[in-house]
Amino acid sequence: MEWVGGLLLGALIASAGWRVAYLRVLGQSCTDFLTGLPNRRGLERALARELALAERSGEPLCLVLFDLDAFKRVNDTFGHAAGDKALRLVARAARERLRRSDWAGRWGGEEFVAVLPGTSLLAAEAIAQRLRKAVSVLEPVPGCRLSISLGVAAYRPGESAAELLERADALHYRAKRAGGDRVCAEGSGLELDDVARVRG
Repeated sequence: MEWVGGLLLGALIASAGWRVAYLRVLGQSCTDFLTGLPNRRGLERALARELALAERSGEPLCLVLFDLDAFKRVNDTFGHAAGDKALRLVARAARERLRRSDWAGRWGGEEFVAVLPGTSLLAAEAIAQRLRKAVSVLEPVPGCRLSISLGVAAYRPGESAAELLERADALHYRAKRAGGDRVCAEGSGLELDDVARVRG
């Protein structure tokens, strides 16, 4: 019977090893290799969890969508290595400026998303401004100053993740059309003023 116990133990060890390997691969599949942040898949999972919690608890939740301004120019002028470094610097700035309870990840290309649970729109706008200022002093290579445009939207009970992302994306594009290097939060005076300046 000892050999049976040995087989069972071996099977358990093999199974545990497989689980560890599986979890490692699963973690890698949700991580952006360049920045070390969650990738789109990881963010989608985190956002789904946080929206479900916000829906049940009634706590506020905000989403910030942002990207690097003129990123193509960075790549074209300074090279793709500088572009990659710029993305890593922005990712690090996001990690350093957000709280432990927040999520930030690379949505794709030069675009990032931050999920801020338990955060009012006013507080989220302040966080976005701090991040914008932090990025504005970054320089991946000499002469290459960075800036980002950010859209901030607050979760509305009952809406889907896609709807929240769509609103944040629209605000982000308003910030870009207004010249970039700025935050556009829904309902803020800046939102209306910046759009008026662009049209004027």
